[in-house]
Amino acid sequence: MRGWIVAALLMVVVQISIVPFLGHAIWRAGVPNELDVRAPNLEPVKQNVESIQKITEEVKKDAELRIQAARTEAAETVANIRKNATETIAKTRQEILGLKEQVKSCASIKTELEYAQEQNEKMKMQMEKMNKYFDEEKRAFERKHEQIELFTNTKEENGFRPILVTVAHHPRQDLLGSFALPTVYLLSIAFRYGWALEIFPYEGSEGQETLKQVLALGPKSSKGWGSGLQDVTNRKNHNPMELNEVVYDKLGFFPEQPDPSPDESKWVDVEPLPAPGPKLDEICRNNAIPRNGFLNCLLQVPIDSEDDNTYVAQWHIEEHGGTDAFFTESFRNIIRKRFWKVNRHRLKHYSDEVDSSEYNIAMHIRRGDVPKKMKKRWTEQSVFATVARRICESHPGAIVHVFSSGKNTDGGWEEIENIGGKCGSIIFHLDEYEFDTWAHLVAADSLVISKSTFSYVPALISGGDVYFPHDYW
Repeated sequence: MRGWIVAALLMVVVQISIVPFLGHAIWRAGVPNELDVRAPNLEPVKQNVESIQKITEEVKKDAELRIQAARTEAAETVANIRKNATETIAKTRQEILGLKEQVKSCASIKTELEYAQEQNEKMKMQMEKMNKYFDEEKRAFERKHEQIELFTNTKEENGFRPILVTVAHHPRQDLLGSFALPTVYLLSIAFRYGWALEIFPYEGSEGQETLKQVLALGPKSSKGWGSGLQDVTNRKNHNPMELNEVVYDKLGFFPEQPDPSPDESKWVDVEPLPAPGPKLDEICRNNAIPRNGFLNCLLQVPIDSEDDNTYVAQWHIEEHGGTDAFFTESFRNIIRKRFWKVNRHRLKHYSDEVDSSEYNIAMHIRRGDVPKKMKKRWTEQSVFATVARRICESHPGAIVHVFSSGKNTDGGWEEIENIGGKCGSIIFHLDEYEFDTWAHLVAADSLVISKSTFSYVPALISGGDVYFPHDYW
């Protein structure tokens, strides 16, 4: 529209400016030498001007109408935009407020969830404590039931009267094997005679004081005790000062500590330990006390015994029928059952299943705490290699597992690595956690032990074949 208006205006201007000029020029050309002045006819021009003015007015009016319409439309558009924006902002604000409420609700739910999780953890810990307590109570009840049943079924022999005899055991103060072996001996004695067995708390005992002095020597203690003591002492999760509690929890057959323990003045020191008969009858007749519904005869082997309580119990077994009379199949089955109840989860290298397709030989080679010059405790690698080859003759392809800890003063394992024969692979398990090692020694199809109480204890409860040095055990 604007372009059309501009073109019209230009045409008018051309008519006004050029047409009169051309007319005057033509007139002069017609009469070149004479003066012929005529007045120009301005009427057409006037009409054109009026026409242009009229057109201009119309164009102006039309433009004003269009501008007004555009303004009206723009105003309506802006109003609509403002309205929509206002509605959108209000809606967004409502949504934001809703989101804020949701956030608050989520925060509240999160807090409640965290609280619930915290309470759940507390309840879980309480349940674990309760389960542990009930398990301990159940174990205590089962043991007490076994003791009562054995006591009830015990017959009078040689004047022995049916009286509950309790033997107190002061654990030795050194390593794990020496700590547990006398307990196993006394367990077999108590089982055979129907006696009870209690452990005196280690804390405050002479054994604890001795162990503190030894541990205070640090590496110097290896001169008299061997490096094994320091190896074990520094092992993760193993504190020899807490052996009573640790061994009770992890072996399954270790007796409970009495709580509270009877007055020490009530215990009768005995050495040697008497078997059922006149001597025991005489001791108990004068010293039995009412306890737990029984007449209880309390015997203890003094911790400062010249031959310590390991050998006192061992000699008692040797003098009253030997190992076979005390470590009967029924006794070993009970101990083994208790042991597996809390230790089967430790088996990582092989299982205790008799019908397993693999035949596993476990060898405990004592090093670390014994130097080569200590012949009473030392066994050459060649001896173990020879025994392994003989076992493999009967069980071709058997896997040989070597368990050892501490420094190997041999400098290597060449003879073990080259066992050969009909044996299968040789696998070394060095410096593993003691209770894991014990589980594998008990589970092995064949167990080859060292001159060490550490492997002798598992040998006593093992269900497999046991090979031991003839000049030691």
